[in-house]
Amino acid sequence: MSFNPNEVTIGRELSNNVQYKIPRYQRKYVWNEEQWRNLVEDIIFSMGNADDDKYHFIGSFIFEKKTNNWIVVDGQQRLTTITILIAVISKFFAEKNQSKLYSGIRKYCTFNNDDGIEQMRVINDDFTVFSNIVFDYFQNPQSLLSVEEYFKNENISLDKQGKLFIDCYKYFYEYISLKINGMNDSKTIEWLCAFRDAVINLKAIEITVDKEQEGYIIFEILNSRGLPLEQHELLKNFIFMYYKDSVGSDIAKDKWDKIVFNVEGIPLSSLKRFITHYITHCIGKTSKTGEYYALKKHTPKEKVKDLLDDLLLKSEFYNSFSNVDDKNYSPVINYVLRFLNQNNNNQFRPILLSVFEALHKGYISIEKVEKYLVSIKNFLSIYVVVCKEKTNAIEEIVYDYAIKLHLNFSKELMDSFIDKLFEKVDKEKFISAFSQLTFSNQQKKHPELKRNARKECRHILQEYELYLSKIDDYVLTKFTIEHILPDSTNDNSVCYIGNLIPLVKRINKNLKHASVNDKVNKYIETNFSSVKEFVDAYNNTKVWNAETIKTRTISLANIFWKEIWIKK
Repeated sequence: MSFNPNEVTIGRELSNNVQYKIPRYQRKYVWNEEQWRNLVEDIIFSMGNADDDKYHFIGSFIFEKKTNNWIVVDGQQRLTTITILIAVISKFFAEKNQSKLYSGIRKYCTFNNDDGIEQMRVINDDFTVFSNIVFDYFQNPQSLLSVEEYFKNENISLDKQGKLFIDCYKYFYEYISLKINGMNDSKTIEWLCAFRDAVINLKAIEITVDKEQEGYIIFEILNSRGLPLEQHELLKNFIFMYYKDSVGSDIAKDKWDKIVFNVEGIPLSSLKRFITHYITHCIGKTSKTGEYYALKKHTPKEKVKDLLDDLLLKSEFYNSFSNVDDKNYSPVINYVLRFLNQNNNNQFRPILLSVFEALHKGYISIEKVEKYLVSIKNFLSIYVVVCKEKTNAIEEIVYDYAIKLHLNFSKELMDSFIDKLFEKVDKEKFISAFSQLTFSNQQKKHPELKRNARKECRHILQEYELYLSKIDDYVLTKFTIEHILPDSTNDNSVCYIGNLIPLVKRINKNLKHASVNDKVNKYIETNFSSVKEFVDAYNNTKVWNAETIKTRTISLANIFWKEIWIKK
């Protein structure tokens, strides 16, 4: 199989002494206002670019070469649309009595064959209305009839397909009319010529083949159903295509590389995940396959530089969420961020992006950020850590408020978000789940236990210690989990949270089989406030058994519900 790819401009493509024939069996013309708008806006955007990067690339065309015409294998939608656009430009030149400019551009719509007969360059036997618009309507170029009036006078019936061609013509005619509205004749002609140049200099790849089958093989390759480009790859291409800076285009690449560096290779982070959370934060929740298109639609081409700068800023925030550095934020904030990472929770990152954006812009104080993050941590401690609820039940709340906070951050809105979260928690369910938490290093002695919740119990002990000790830097001495009644006891009650306290390893390792009285004498050596509290309580009763363990467990559950894991 042989084929010849060449870089061409539309002007060169439509100057070949051939007709481009669209086979009947190809699909109908389907472009609509969204595609028309994207095309003409790209053309307008290219008009303002530097000379070395002035013209827009519109993709590839595949043609099968015949003696008298070329069969369009791929690209008929673009070729048909561009032909109508050129016809519209020629209409404006005719209306302004610019006969030479009119004749100059008409050669891209029609040409004279060897017999001197004028013919259309793009033809399709099914596109009769298209032919009427581009060819017959312009037999009298200075006619004052609108395209709709022309078809009415000619008694040409219009089906759905025909109306689409007329709508395309009208869209471009009205678009250009708005652009030149208010200009004097001189400025109008100048603008129309610049617009014409941008159209005929649209760049494309022309691929020609000798056999029809080869064309469709290439078509299949170019439109393969293999793995599609990732959303971030499409986004990168979009940014690089439209990013302009007086210093040079390498700046876009440098910024993108920094974004990748910020979000790759750290816990719970990747470029793909970052883009998803960024879009959720600033646009709203979008399907995975629609993220790029949503962001592209949301971002005017002249705002691509702003988009890249915002992505860079938010990637720095994102890095700080995963790569927690004590220098970045206050001890409270760093503590909550570490908690989120330790519990593999990244669903709140769209919210975090909105909150830290507000902090960056000065809309909120660091104290308020601490308050809201602690509230989020408290909610997750109840809802996920203890009650083991699925976070997909709160996704809609997170996604809804992330964009609201981005668009219009306020204390009232943030308070409302926290309220919505806490509406999801249930006291009875929490007390019950808390009371069932167990941890044992000797599970064989306690086979009846359904859940060995070491991580959850450790979190509770840590939170209780912070609550009692009021440590400003939120940094606790490293501790191990101590069972007051020995873990080796053949009684499941020893595994519940009421029987657990934090101890430094130095003390804990020497108390494996000691009595409670002997242990309490060693507990006095510790600085943990929660241990001192237990020692005081025990010294008052000298009783420690299954009943007191249960009582302490329920008491802790209520303290956490009423005083610790609350809305701040």
